[in-house]
Amino acid sequence: MANEQFFITGAKRNSAPFSMENMAGCYHAVLYELDFAKEKIVKSYIEEEPDMEIHPATYSFSFRGLSVHSDIIYTCNGSEILEIDKNTFQVLKRISLPVFNDLHHVDIINGNITFASTGIDHIGFIKNGEVELHSSLPEAESRVIDDTIDYRAISTKPHLSHPNYVFEIDGKTWITRFHQKDAICLEDPSLKLDIGTERPHDGLVVGDKVYFTTVNGAITVFNKNTQEKLEVHDLQSHYKQPKIGWCRGIEVIGDFAYIGFTRLRKTRSIENLGFLTDRWDSMMTSIKGTPPARIIKYDLKNRKIIKEMVFNNSQLSVLFSLKHK
Repeated sequence: MANEQFFITGAKRNSAPFSMENMAGCYHAVLYELDFAKEKIVKSYIEEEPDMEIHPATYSFSFRGLSVHSDIIYTCNGSEILEIDKNTFQVLKRISLPVFNDLHHVDIINGNITFASTGIDHIGFIKNGEVELHSSLPEAESRVIDDTIDYRAISTKPHLSHPNYVFEIDGKTWITRFHQKDAICLEDPSLKLDIGTERPHDGLVVGDKVYFTTVNGAITVFNKNTQEKLEVHDLQSHYKQPKIGWCRGIEVIGDFAYIGFTRLRKTRSIENLGFLTDRWDSMMTSIKGTPPARIIKYDLKNRKIIKEMVFNNSQLSVLFSLKHK
């Protein structure tokens, strides 16, 4: 049996009453090591309070996109990049810069720390201590970045593109764009993967394939060399519950995909929940019955769900990212 140990990032609800005006005070950011086969959390690192001088109160406090290189876990909250020892879960380094707004992902590409500053619709590289920014949109549509503004502690919603994941194909940087429902190559924007199914997350490259999740619970698979769409897997079709899950993270091991689902919460962005129901009122009525956060093991070859690991609210309510240990 393959090793089914993972690192996951996200958040758990605390005892504070839920508030859209102070979501940061309602969540604790979590990093877990877990054994999926045993359905057990092996190790945890939890941060209970963000630095409110550099974190908007209206953004939930969570650890977002995750990457692992050598013995270091790279992750981020909305306004900081963290480097964490993967063996001890000790925080080795924190980076916070004025251009960090609603960070969604951090990775190492071509030897450089690469991040998605989602709130300003830009991708950034930290090269020799200097920051190099690139818009996720054409120049005519791009958000102008003001060097005199500290973007960390302000809300920039609505976002124009909402780039939420960075990944590498053959030495080139690619960006997953939420609102455009695609992924584009930074160095050559004519290269594009048109996901289309729904708004996407991730961009996991395994062999010659690229795997995307979409928020409505689908996996879309592309050939990384030809940009051909190969498969679409609709995980929600396997469920009897209403379509009220929110899907982000994915890891693929052999013929199996491990997909993370977040428990749905209230949001001001009704459009982001449009796939759930035709009526907002009926969705809000059913929100109390929302399925909990969970990881699904899915057989890509035979198109069936094999197993689930379900979390209670004291463990996890927001599941952002997962990586094989």
